[in-house]
Amino acid sequence: METEIHIYTQRTRTEIFWREARDWTFLTWGVLAPLTLKCVRIFGMEKERPDDLLNIFFRSTRYAIFKGRETRHMPSLQLLEDLMPDELKRKYPGGRLLKYRENAKEQIAI
Repeated sequence: METEIHIYTQRTRTEIFWREARDWTFLTWGVLAPLTLKCVRIFGMEKERPDDLLNIFFRSTRYAIFKGRETRHMPSLQLLEDLMPDELKRKYPGGRLLKYRENAKEQIAI
């Protein structure tokens, strides 16, 4: 029987995809997501807001894995790359960009 933990963290190809996704996110946004705890990958960073960059990373990566599994393909880094700008547009609409502009951790993403 497959469980969420198995699907998202215990498959070799999924492990490779998590690392590729983390590396891409670090190079693109300057955010280095922790991958050591398997529960974090499934549920995100518990004490952070849903629009936190780490939670956006975890949510988008999980969705790319889910879509790959649903279509019987490997997870797609291209899908992840397409999802992330949409998430940023939702995070930084209009005047909200000014709210985050001074946050050093978000400068690259902005």
